[in-house]
Parts: sequence; structure tokens; C-alpha cells
Amino acid sequence: MVGHGSGNLATGSLLGLVTVLVLDPTWLLVTDRLGLLIIPLAAGFAAQVLLGALSFLVPVVLGGGPSILRGTQARMDCGNALRVVLINAGLLIYVLPVRGQVRLLVSTLVVGAFATFLPLLVAAVLYAAQARQIG
Repeated sequence: MVGHGSGNLATGSLLGLVTVLVLDPTWLLVTDRLGLLIIPLAAGFAAQVLLGALSFLVPVVLGGGPSILRGTQARMDCGNALRVVLINAGLLIYVLPVRGQVRLLVSTLVVGAFATFLPLLVAAVLYAAQARQIG
């Protein structure tokens, strides 16, 4: 499930917020720097929770019995560890003071890791439909 690392990123975002509040002398600087935390928090929490829930719910909704359910879940969970690492490490690097090119590369990798959900979803739906026709 994609949502496994969202707690780590939420903790990182909270630490980033505390750092911004402690280090910035004026509220104007605080509000300017909070924008840096919005994207990682939204992607790290909301998007991962949504995709994680869908990774669990889609196989259940497709149904077809225990063996089809396991096969559908296997297709949805393909490459989970790599996706979680790419998303969470990428979002962590995104909030660090890095050059624009690095931030662009990292954000592209994160979006790509999120986008892999769509072909996995299609593969799971096709597998479940085919397995029900055969069985």
C-alpha cells in the first residue's frame, strides 16, 4: 500500500513547521516559508492515504473470491516498497534547500511514482475480469 510512509512525512512536515516557527524572526517570513511545506504535506499525507485506501478497496470491490482477491491485490501492490521510498525520499529532498534542477527532478520522480498507480489499477481490473470469466 502506498500510504505506509505518510506518518513519517507528516512528522517531517511537523518538524519543518516547528523549524520555520523557531528560526524566522517575523510572521511575514513564516508565512512565506510555509508554502514550502504545503506540497509535501499534501502529497505525503492526503495523496498517499487516498492511493493506499484505493489499493485496498479496489480488489475488495472487484471481488471474485479469495484467490482472485489475492491476485488482484498482488497486482495493485506491485513495487510498493520502491514507490514508498521514491515518494517519501523525494518529498523530503524537495523541502531541503536544494537547487531548482534538483527540486524539479525530485518532483518529477514523485509524480511518476504516484502515476504508476494508474497502470497497476488497470492491470488489477483486467486480471479480476479475466479471472472471473475463466472461473
